[in-house]
Amino acid sequence: FVVDTKHKIVLCQVPKAAGSFWRTMFVKGTGELDEDEEEDFNVHRQNELKEIGLEFLHKFDPTKQERILSTYLKVMTVRHPMDRAVSAYIDKFVASKLRDPIIKCIDHINKNYRDEKSQIKLNKGINTIPSGVTIQDFVNLALDPTSPYNPHWDMAFNLCHPCAIQYDYVIRTETIAEDAKYILDILSQGLDAPLELEIVHTRSNNTVDDVVDPTFAKVIESFEKIPKYQLEQLKEVYKHDMEAFGY
Repeated sequence: FVVDTKHKIVLCQVPKAAGSFWRTMFVKGTGELDEDEEEDFNVHRQNELKEIGLEFLHKFDPTKQERILSTYLKVMTVRHPMDRAVSAYIDKFVASKLRDPIIKCIDHINKNYRDEKSQIKLNKGINTIPSGVTIQDFVNLALDPTSPYNPHWDMAFNLCHPCAIQYDYVIRTETIAEDAKYILDILSQGLDAPLELEIVHTRSNNTVDDVVDPTFAKVIESFEKIPKYQLEQLKEVYKHDMEAFGY
C-alpha cells in the first residue's frame, strides 16, 4: 500500500495491473522531481519513494494505519487475473534478470515437475534470459500450494483485502483510459501541468492506443496446449477476483 500524505490517497497497487504506471504517477504528483531526476528515479525502491514524501502503510503504527484507512481516499488497481498471470510469467521468467525469489521458483520446478533429463539450467546465472521456464511450468507453479509464494500471481483479493477495506475507487486496467482521469486530476493538484495517461500494456480493445505486446499474444496462444482440467483449476484459483471485480 502506497500512501500519499500530500493528496491523502492510499493505493493498493496489485502487481501486473499497471503498477509501475501508478507508482510513476504518484511520484510525479509529489512535484519533487524535475524531468532529468525522473529519468533516473526507480519507482520500485521504497527508500527513494520515501525521500520524496511517499510512504507505505505497513510503516505506520496500527492506530495511524486505521486513521489513514478511515480518512484517505482508498484506491486499488485490478486486471483480469488470467492476463495478470500471463504478464507475470513474461516479466519474471521470459524477459527479465532472475531475482532470488524467481530462482527459488525455478528450483522448485526442477525438483517437482521435471525429470533429470529436462532440468532447467541457468547457464548465464541471473542473466539467463529467457529462463527456460515454460507456460506449463508456470501453470504447475501457480496451482501448487507448496510452491514458493510470489505476490505477482497471487489474487488481488488476497493482496488488497477488499472485504476488510471499503475502497472508494477501483481502477480496472482494461478501462484505464476512463478510470484513471479522476485520480490523475487529484494527483495533478499543485503541479504546473496536469498529469496525462501514459501507454499501459493490455490486450483489451478499450485501452490507451490499444497496445498489444507480441510476446503476450504468443503466450496467450500457447495456453491452448495447457490441459483443460488445469485451466479450470486456474480459474478456480482466481475465482474470487473474477467474481468480485466483474471478470
